[in-house]
Amino acid sequence: FTRNSRQKNELIKKAEENLEKTRNEFFNLENSLERCLSEIKLNEEKIQNLLNNIERIEKEIKEINTKSYGISREILHKKDKLNELYQEHEKCSRELAEYEEQMKAQQLLLGESEKFIESYKSTLIDKMNALSDKKLQINSFNSFISNINKNHNSVDNEIKQLTLDKDEQTQKYNELTNTVFKSAEELKSLKSDMEVILRKKDELDSELDEYRKLQNAVKSEIQVKSSRYKLLNEMEKNLEGYNKSVRAVLQFCKKSPDFGQGIHGALAQLLKVDKKYEIAIEMALGGALQNIVTTSEEDAKKAIEKLKETKMGRATFLPITSVKGSYMAENILSRLTNYKGFCGIASDLITYSREYKGIMLSLLGKVVVVDNLDTGIAISRDFKNSFKIVTLEGDIISTSGSMTGGSVENKGVGILSRNREIEELQENMEKLHKKELALEGNISAIINEIKENKEKLIKIENNIKNCQLALVRDESHLSQVKDNIERISSRIEMLINEKNELIQQEKKASEELEKYSEDLRIIEQEINDIKKVIEEHQDKHKEEQSLRDELSNSITNYKIKLNSISESINNINETISRLLSEKEALTNSYNHKMAEKSRNAEEIESIKQTIEGLKLQMKNYQEEKTGRNFQIERLIGVKKELEEELQEMSEKINDANKNLILLQEELGRIELKRSKTEMEIEAIQTRMWDEYEITYNNALTMKKDIGSISQAQKAINMYRTQIKELGPVNLSSIEDYIKTKERYEFMVAQCIDMENAINKLNRVIYEMTAIMKKQFTEQFKIINDNFNEVFKQLFGGGRARLILSDEDNVLESGIEIEAQPPGKRLQNLMLLSGGERAFTAIALLFAILRLRPVPFCVLDEIEAALDEANVYRFLEYLKLLSGQTQFIMITHRKGTMEGSDRLYGVTMEEHGISKVVSIKINDNINDSKAG
Repeated sequence: FTRNSRQKNELIKKAEENLEKTRNEFFNLENSLERCLSEIKLNEEKIQNLLNNIERIEKEIKEINTKSYGISREILHKKDKLNELYQEHEKCSRELAEYEEQMKAQQLLLGESEKFIESYKSTLIDKMNALSDKKLQINSFNSFISNINKNHNSVDNEIKQLTLDKDEQTQKYNELTNTVFKSAEELKSLKSDMEVILRKKDELDSELDEYRKLQNAVKSEIQVKSSRYKLLNEMEKNLEGYNKSVRAVLQFCKKSPDFGQGIHGALAQLLKVDKKYEIAIEMALGGALQNIVTTSEEDAKKAIEKLKETKMGRATFLPITSVKGSYMAENILSRLTNYKGFCGIASDLITYSREYKGIMLSLLGKVVVVDNLDTGIAISRDFKNSFKIVTLEGDIISTSGSMTGGSVENKGVGILSRNREIEELQENMEKLHKKELALEGNISAIINEIKENKEKLIKIENNIKNCQLALVRDESHLSQVKDNIERISSRIEMLINEKNELIQQEKKASEELEKYSEDLRIIEQEINDIKKVIEEHQDKHKEEQSLRDELSNSITNYKIKLNSISESINNINETISRLLSEKEALTNSYNHKMAEKSRNAEEIESIKQTIEGLKLQMKNYQEEKTGRNFQIERLIGVKKELEEELQEMSEKINDANKNLILLQEELGRIELKRSKTEMEIEAIQTRMWDEYEITYNNALTMKKDIGSISQAQKAINMYRTQIKELGPVNLSSIEDYIKTKERYEFMVAQCIDMENAINKLNRVIYEMTAIMKKQFTEQFKIINDNFNEVFKQLFGGGRARLILSDEDNVLESGIEIEAQPPGKRLQNLMLLSGGERAFTAIALLFAILRLRPVPFCVLDEIEAALDEANVYRFLEYLKLLSGQTQFIMITHRKGTMEGSDRLYGVTMEEHGISKVVSIKINDNINDSKAG
């Protein structure tokens, strides 16, 4: 049914495709017919538009002819007017040239007159400036002399008061000197005691470190040997290194005491050997080390049957009753003792129970142990390979003459040496534990002694700290008193010098005042003479200016007239050019219209032919459309028959699908049940591994009947409860204790180090504070002296000083500035004018630079607030410092620029483009002098 249904569907699909294809062709024919009709209609409209265009073009051609005639007449009229304007322009040009010649001569006369007057005016301005300067200087000297007279009395009074203060400070200085000496002696004694304790502390710390290193080494060794001991015990317990069959027999013996009766163990478990001979004995015995010793043949038989039953492999058994051996002959043994490298008979080099003597003799009674292979070869040759020889390195010479040897692989601990190593490890661990306890006692004793020393050290450090504080306080006070005495002395000396300087300044000022008064009278006379000369030349200059103005007006009128004529000529030329362009454009338009008219006529004929072709094509499309319509009706009938047949087949397929769905549902249920069972089996196996670490195959070997499942489950629950009550087992508690103890001891040591570091830092801080105070006080005094000297040099007199607002705490004290410019009273910096404050600040800056000159200094408009006179003073002092320091000045003051060695400026010759310009002033001055 499915196949037939599929075939019917394919036939219906083909029928539908043919039907769709035929319908598309039918629709395409209808569209083609409509397209042909629209094209015919469009072509008819084009023909009508072309006829209208031809009519319009004929009208435009008539208009072009009319315009072209008018333009030709206008061009002739403009050319006549242009000739007249050229003649008038030539006449005006000749007259303008004559007036311009006269104007040049007059301007030369005026220029010379103006230069003469300007030179006299410049001289007059210079004299007026000089006059103003002289008047200012005279007034300044008058004020200066008046201020000098006022300062005499104030200086005398201040000298008297300072003398009294100096005597008081001297007495205080002597008292403080005695106190400081006593404090220094006490501090020296305390430091000596502290050094003794510190040396003792360093010795104890060193000793403690050594003991701790020994303790850590012992602990590490105990841990290593303990791990090794546990590993070897576990290997011995699990019978590591034995064959599967041997291990199985020995495990059966442990599980079943009845089975173990008569079985003594593996041969390796029943003998002991010195470490020196372990390799030789192990190589001599070889696989026999894993042979199982039994009491009798029946015991061996019982074990063999058990191996067969459990299919655990094969093993070799040595019954004591049947295995007998013999010892080396006495004559051979006596000869062997003469060999230098002979170590002994192998059976004599091991320790074992007497009951195993027959077995040991059978295996080792005729095996000779020698020191090396050369000795073995010599013995083998002499005795003609009559017995087996083994070297200490494990090389074997057999009775057949074959030799076995080479390197022995170190695969870990051998089964022969394992027991011996376990006993050695146990003895070593006991010794190490005793050593650890002894070290622990020594460490505790040293720690107690360190604590005692620490307490003593803290007490001494506290005493030192208190003593240092008192000493620093007294030294600081002493330094302040000493500075006060020096300051008062320097102040008295400065006032005396100032008094003498005031007297000298008064004398010089009086002399300068007389000189400036005489200069003022001479300058006033020169100014009057210059004014008379300027008035005479100005009258004559005015007459020449009026004549120049008349000539200038005439020239301007002629230039205006010439410009008017030139503009008229240019306008006419432009009009003629425009008319010629219009005429040419009309001619081109005429030719274009005629060509367009002929092109439209040709296009009309072409469109008519196209219309005839479209009508013929429409007739063909109509016939083809009728045939496609018949074909569509036939295909619809075929499709309907196929759809009826397909409906019958679909009903049959639906019945078959319902049966198939029922069968699939049943199969799904069965698969689900199987998957569930497999998941349960897998979960049980996973649980067996997670809880018991046993696989399904291993569990099968342990399978047994447990009887009642409920009783077994109760027993399991009971055992689980008991296990939970035991609580978690911390297997690493010993290691955790060791690590915690080490961390505690490390933290204690760190704490002690931190406390020592704190005390050292406090000691360093006190020392640094004292040094800083001393250095600051010394440097401050030098800067103060420099400040007073620089202030005098810059201001031409006066005095200035720096004052600490809190002399008892110099490191945190504020600083006040007092300044007394020449002719003013002593006052705070903030009470001075802006220029005086700036000049005082400059003086302080230069005072600091004098203390510690720098190689390079940048000053940014530092002199901006100064007047011209002070700018020159500032510049002169700057030149004095330039021998040690290179200065870069950012300035806008002309005086500063004049005194510079080199100028750098930024200019903008073009908008948006900056350019740096440099000038070397000294070179330019030399060049100008040479010129």
